[in-house]
Amino acid sequence: MNRLIRRFPGRFALAGVLMSLAIGASAAPLFAADSTPASGKAVERVALIAPASRTDQGWNQQATQHISQVGEELGFEVEIAENAGYDDITPILRDIADDGVDLIICHASGYQTVCPEFAAETGTRVAVIENPNAVEAGLISDIETQA
Repeated sequence: MNRLIRRFPGRFALAGVLMSLAIGASAAPLFAADSTPASGKAVERVALIAPASRTDQGWNQQATQHISQVGEELGFEVEIAENAGYDDITPILRDIADDGVDLIICHASGYQTVCPEFAAETGTRVAVIENPNAVEAGLISDIETQA
């Protein structure tokens, strides 16, 4: 694990979270092992929903590049849904879940409500940005960022 953390220096919490989720351990200090959706379960496919373009030179580009790199390093398939906007993303969530992903990362604080509700309704594991009150062991994780 330390090798992977060194390999991804300077990246925000997402890389550590993904490593934690992918190996089913609590490698990232942001999660307790029992609240990690993928804890103890194999993660072969991860989807990330980004509100804007993967080439926005910011938040969305960092996330899409880093999840792709972590997926390559750890051997899981990555699906990116970019330009999802901030309207109701439930149709996107349903399409991704129907496609059989193991985890959906809802990469916007604007998705704090819809993603946990979707997870509770469907049993699809999700990670949300900055909503620690939504955490449900084995189903919903929270990613807390630091500037």
